[in-house]
Amino acid sequence: MRRFALVTGLLAFLPGSELAAATNNQPPFREVYEIVRTNLGGLPPEAVDRAALKGLLNQLEGQVVLDDQAVGPASASTGPVVSKTAVFDEAYGYVRVHHAGPKLDEAFGAEFGKLNGAGKLKGLVLDLRYAGGVDEKSAARTVDRFLAAEKTLVTVNGEPIRSTAKTNALQLPLAILVNQHTSGAAELLAALLRDNRAGLLIGAATTGGARQFKEFTLSTGQRLRVADGGTKVAGNLLLPATGLRPDIGVNVGAEEEQAFYTEPYRSLARGKSGPEVAGKSGGQGRLNEAELVRRMKEGQSLETAMSGGVPAVATPQVRDPALARALDLLKGIAAVRQSRNP
Repeated sequence: MRRFALVTGLLAFLPGSELAAATNNQPPFREVYEIVRTNLGGLPPEAVDRAALKGLLNQLEGQVVLDDQAVGPASASTGPVVSKTAVFDEAYGYVRVHHAGPKLDEAFGAEFGKLNGAGKLKGLVLDLRYAGGVDEKSAARTVDRFLAAEKTLVTVNGEPIRSTAKTNALQLPLAILVNQHTSGAAELLAALLRDNRAGLLIGAATTGGARQFKEFTLSTGQRLRVADGGTKVAGNLLLPATGLRPDIGVNVGAEEEQAFYTEPYRSLARGKSGPEVAGKSGGQGRLNEAELVRRMKEGQSLETAMSGGVPAVATPQVRDPALARALDLLKGIAAVRQSRNP
């Protein structure tokens, strides 16, 4: 059976048209595999095995995961589950999830505690762009930190995962960054946060088709996870196969988005060979909370206050479109709250 399965991976190396033709008039897998394995010159049988396995996993990306391979196409489930944290404008926390792996909830809680200090944060950005992972239970437990009431969040392999009643749930305004590479358990994390009204999604539609996995231990000791159907959230609804649509869409090219993700202050200037980092002074700065509150107290609406000219400030300007939009949203919410409770 192992050789029978591995040969399907060989088809993954065919161009699209040839692959379609091969599957329309498909020869017996075992026959093709044995001929290739015993007659391909200059390549030992073990190398054919490796190539077939690689092709199979590539062809079924997102549905079959071997050991520490990622669910998403642009991330890997190795390294720390939280890869970056920061504080913008001294009041808005930023937590980047690398992948939804074991103990994500604990790692998130620890990093958030460091950022928040003596309760100084007025909002939080959770960055799930390029994040994958397969630990749906840990993703649900991370969502639990934002919820005060007990309820069923998700059903994983028939087991309902519930939030717990608490008085110390995180109540900060939350912006969740997603893109077309947000997949697997990270996609579930985004869906649960929005469905439970903990935050809004900003960016581009996610991969779609988040799945539950069955885990198998191979003779090598490695773990093989095989998709076993869609993910059920509360009410037995399945996550959409077309992906989650953001509440606030941000259109940016793939290369530019990756550049901004690496360096949020980067400026993609026209007519130059590559990106450059924005300077710390000069030009129009980002609208800060104090200026926004001042304008609103003068009688301007929130929309008018945020669209007006911005005084120059001696701080770096965030150029990452999705992150900048998230910070604007959080500042707007903070300004409204402060104007109502001066």
